[in-house]
Amino acid sequence: MNTYDVMFIFPATKNDEEFTKLQEAVTGEITRLGGTIERTDKMGRRSFARILGKASTDGLYLRLWIKLEATAIDPLLARFRLNEDIFRVQVRRLEGGVPPPAPPRAPSDSRSDSAMMEAGRYGEP
Repeated sequence: MNTYDVMFIFPATKNDEEFTKLQEAVTGEITRLGGTIERTDKMGRRSFARILGKASTDGLYLRLWIKLEATAIDPLLARFRLNEDIFRVQVRRLEGGVPPPAPPRAPSDSRSDSAMMEAGRYGEP
């Protein structure tokens, strides 16, 4: 079995309940083909860098790390293409297994770089 990083984009018009149902449908397809879900990351609503499709400006992102046989990837993608609620799917094969979760980020400082320099946060002012 290979490890894959799979990112889904769903229409931003879906509410939380519909988003959960879509996640269950996606994970159900993966397990139906003999795969396992190693880790899940609901990334939430994000803006697109450019307008896609029918004037879509944002979408709901879901990222899964899965283990699946290489021969099952094409049938899986074919099933996802049939689902109108999936805006995009990106699959990337990983070497070395599932990476550990990223540590929580500290809140960003809203001060400018020059203010940070004056405050001594970037070394000598």
